[in-house]
Amino acid sequence: MDAVLTQPLTPSSFYDAVIRERQRRLGRLPQTPATPVNARRLVGLRLFVVDDSDINRDVAQRIFSDEGATVQLASDGQEAVNWLIAHPEAVDLVLMDVQMPVMDGRTATRLIRNTRACRSYRLLP
Repeated sequence: MDAVLTQPLTPSSFYDAVIRERQRRLGRLPQTPATPVNARRLVGLRLFVVDDSDINRDVAQRIFSDEGATVQLASDGQEAVNWLIAHPEAVDLVLMDVQMPVMDGRTATRLIRNTRACRSYRLLP
């Protein structure tokens, strides 16, 4: 696990986690970016939100899309694993719920991390 975000997830805490991960990936030291008040801070970011709650998925999609991110959705861990294997380079970041039917987030995260095509993903449960 590379990061843990506590609920309620705010755009600011999510943005900070994304910036830290991008900087870590690029080998840069963390720094606070100067962002204009009306800027869409997540333009170009490709997210995959996995949650069994229709409401949570809808809220996440609205918040992140409004900030400029492209958002893909799944309703359980098995659906997420299958989609990520079929689209190995399609997203930059996966937000995974922990408790879901069919396959929980922890099991899905282990499977994703053990799948060669998906090893580059960063998962935030």
